[in-house]
Amino acid sequence: MKHIAALRCLGAAVLIASALPAHAYFDNYLSSTIVGTLAKQQMATLRGVFNKTLSESEDGATVPFSLPAEGRSKATEGTFTPVTTRTENAKRCRKIRSELRQNGRSERWEGWYCQDADGNWKKTLLKD
Repeated sequence: MKHIAALRCLGAAVLIASALPAHAYFDNYLSSTIVGTLAKQQMATLRGVFNKTLSESEDGATVPFSLPAEGRSKATEGTFTPVTTRTENAKRCRKIRSELRQNGRSERWEGWYCQDADGNWKKTLLKD
């Protein structure tokens, strides 16, 4: 019986270890997306470009980025474009458009982010 229990534990560990990576993508977990395939350093770089774009770029200014391949993670490129800025509940909020490209595959999304008093940007649900 101990042998069977050990095999079951080993099987569960293999399944967990082989699961697709899930990264926090600006407050969401998206393991089946391009972002879900990025290595930690690629994610750190992407988050830095995203935050800098929200904090410093003017509306309509497209900011390109390029993430070199790292380990098993493929090279990725894309753009962030702040679309519009407004104040909501005394917070600076920006609608941003994103495009990511990796090996002929592309993903696009847009959403609102508001800046907290500490300077961090948080995904926010706002009507256009």
